[in-house]
Amino acid sequence: MNFKIIVEIYIGKTRPDFSKTPVFRPRPLSRWIIHTNDFEVNVYGSIWGENLVLNLGNHMSVYRQPRSSLWWQLNQTMSPINPHFQPQSVKVSASSITGNFGEVLTILALESRINLPRFMNICHLTSRYGGKSPDLFLESNPLLNTYQRKFQIKNTLVRPNLPDFMPGECKNNDFLKALKQIAVYWFNNQTSPDYGFGLVSSINFRQSNEIYLSFNLLIPRDIPKLRSQLTSETIANAVKQEHFRETHYGFKS
Repeated sequence: MNFKIIVEIYIGKTRPDFSKTPVFRPRPLSRWIIHTNDFEVNVYGSIWGENLVLNLGNHMSVYRQPRSSLWWQLNQTMSPINPHFQPQSVKVSASSITGNFGEVLTILALESRINLPRFMNICHLTSRYGGKSPDLFLESNPLLNTYQRKFQIKNTLVRPNLPDFMPGECKNNDFLKALKQIAVYWFNNQTSPDYGFGLVSSINFRQSNEIYLSFNLLIPRDIPKLRSQLTSETIANAVKQEHFRETHYGFKS
């Protein structure tokens, strides 16, 4: 099966909301389209998928089918006696598989902005001490041209340079949880050049015609203020979006 992926870049918290009617579609900083297929996603999944899932592209072909299709039907041979319960008739998505969708397509999309024969530098992250961590540590080069042309210099205002590398978190639905995981990374790397920077990616693969992949760049506007807020890992793990209004671009509204 062929897939059309629409990739959009935003600054801060702004991103599409497909749960609204009509769908909320803000204007992105940049947009590009990737045409791929289940075979290529299989290859990327075997190389870059954090969870061991065979044939990730085939899974995506199935997961994009409507819930009314036979793929999702759960067989039943009887009904429960207890009136508080009812038969479950539809299968549920496996989080290990949908999580791989986000990570693998994020890497595929970013790597599509790298000129061959060079490949993108990236690695999966895990905490040495069992705490939370972002999914990825990645180079910023695929985003650099768009950032410099569309956001860094505006009128006489010059925004900070992107670091060479930054943390990245892939969350299909929970944007706040992604912020918390990146904030924990910042607290544990307070002298690093990527302090305050990050990338949150989210994927919507259930639209009928296209797959939507949103990249939200986290760009600091007041690093001393951010340091004064993230005084412990516990606080970093409990941040809310309003905490970023004064420290980052794109959170005021």
